[in-house]
Amino acid sequence: AIDLNMDSKYKTTFYLLQMKPLIGEKGSERVQIEEMEKKNVLMYSDHIMGNGMIDDLEEVLFIPQENYEIHETLEIAAEIESFNKEMVKEKKNYILIGPGRWGTRDRLLGIPVNWPMISNAKIIAEYSYPGLGGQASMGSHFFHNVTAMRIGYFNLTDSRVEHIFNVDLIRNQELVSEGKYVKRYRFKTPFSVHMDGLAGEGLVCLKDK
Repeated sequence: AIDLNMDSKYKTTFYLLQMKPLIGEKGSERVQIEEMEKKNVLMYSDHIMGNGMIDDLEEVLFIPQENYEIHETLEIAAEIESFNKEMVKEKKNYILIGPGRWGTRDRLLGIPVNWPMISNAKIIAEYSYPGLGGQASMGSHFFHNVTAMRIGYFNLTDSRVEHIFNVDLIRNQELVSEGKYVKRYRFKTPFSVHMDGLAGEGLVCLKDK
């Protein structure tokens, strides 16, 4: 990339950029939200990253809005890392849901986690929080790495994005453990995750019994 604006010595700037492929996989299908019972839908968004289907997730790490503290995001990240280590030991994958931007360098805009801290997450989602804005994290270096690892991302923040986020469905499940900020829930029925990477549309709902 070239910046043609000259500096004080009349020199322009040439930058080397790192290019990373976005990995997809076959087997996705178009998501039809009207065919699903909304009471069984955990999340829906028409602004996602990822592609394919997952049908064996039963755990959710959730940061409720009332537990979130803008000036304590480093502590929140450390607590998430602790929960993730438990999941690694138990060989369990999970859905990670929290406010603001995941992986942000500005800890006032979200939770500054890095990949090893959330390594067992298969789906990550961002929901809106007053004062954090609604800009999605797509396109960041962190999210290119997440996508390359075939991790799904759901944007539930942007007012221009059509989305559903059923918080009550989470709160009605078994609370396995909790910290100061993070709560771990276990669902009796596994989730069915559908991600249409071509359309940028995704759905997470409870599987039919």
